[in-house]
Amino acid sequence: MKKVIFSLLATAAIGTASGQSNTLTFSQTGTGNQANTVVQQGTGNSGSVTVIGDDNSVYFSQLGNNQTATIYTYGYNNGASLSANEAGSTTQIRQIGSRNSAYAGSNTDIEQIGDDNYASASRSFILQDGLNNYARENSFGFSENNTIYVSQSGDNNFAEAYSFYHSRENHLAVTQNGHANYARAAFTYGSQNNEVRIDQLGDNNSAQVSLMLINNSEVSISQEGYGNASSVSSSGQDAEISITQLGDDNDATVIGARGTIVQDGNENYAQISHSTSTITQTGDGNLAILTSTGWASGTTLTQTGQDNVSRLLQDGSYNSATITQNGAGNVLAGVDAGLDSFAQQQGDNNSLILTQTGVGNVLHFGQFGSGNSAVITQTSPD
Repeated sequence: MKKVIFSLLATAAIGTASGQSNTLTFSQTGTGNQANTVVQQGTGNSGSVTVIGDDNSVYFSQLGNNQTATIYTYGYNNGASLSANEAGSTTQIRQIGSRNSAYAGSNTDIEQIGDDNYASASRSFILQDGLNNYARENSFGFSENNTIYVSQSGDNNFAEAYSFYHSRENHLAVTQNGHANYARAAFTYGSQNNEVRIDQLGDNNSAQVSLMLINNSEVSISQEGYGNASSVSSSGQDAEISITQLGDDNDATVIGARGTIVQDGNENYAQISHSTSTITQTGDGNLAILTSTGWASGTTLTQTGQDNVSRLLQDGSYNSATITQNGAGNVLAGVDAGLDSFAQQQGDNNSLILTQTGVGNVLHFGQFGSGNSAVITQTSPD
């Protein structure tokens, strides 16, 4: 085994080290340093680059299998780029300071502690603790059994993750703990059996997920705080969506997939457009919109609170809707604007069960077709 140690205070341009089971240690201390190229080729090599000071940048590349590489930067305005894409490699970037940036290939752990950090990687773990952080993850075509994880603690964070073209059994997780966070994720074109989970704890969070022409995927979004918004759209088959929001001024939308929305707070808004849907709202001023087109759809809506409004449109046959509203001023109406539009079931053998308990309940409902049924119960307290 060979061991090479570099300790520099100025600009470095390192060539290529080839072989097996080599160890490289490279250190810079000072201001305005650059390590232009650090390259290892072979199998089973390990390397460590440490940069202490301001305005540093380093590029580290490993070519071969079963490599180990680590980059450390301490200071301001540092940049780090790490490439080790082969099988069995373990890589890490750790940055402590302000305005750092990190770029890595696959299977890399990136940790940034400080302000104004940016990280970009593929099929990796990114942890950011600070203000104004941005993280980007990519997983390109024909990838399988990968885990992508982003964790952000701080203010004004933004995370985005994408999996492209025929990916299978991939798992994406984003956790944001702070204020004004935003998370965006997408799986595209021929992918299947993937999983997305987004957890947001804090204020003014938003989450957006797009499933484009993919099958058998699951999305779970959890938001706890104020001013949250979630949106999930799917154009594939057999996607299952779950959104939970605990707080004020939340809104949630699910388009094109089986959806479950749970909201606990004030002034919530929920909309699901699919044949199978469940919405539960507990709080004041809630609005729920349920639409479906097709055969044998099932819709369940439960609202507990005041001033709730339910809007319903089912187009097809053998559809069912169960709506329970407990509180004062509840309304069942159509999907068009205004409280005097009619909720509708269009087709044959459809059924509605509606229960309204409270004062001032309003019902505008119509069934069009044959063999339909409706059971409506309205109760006012003594």
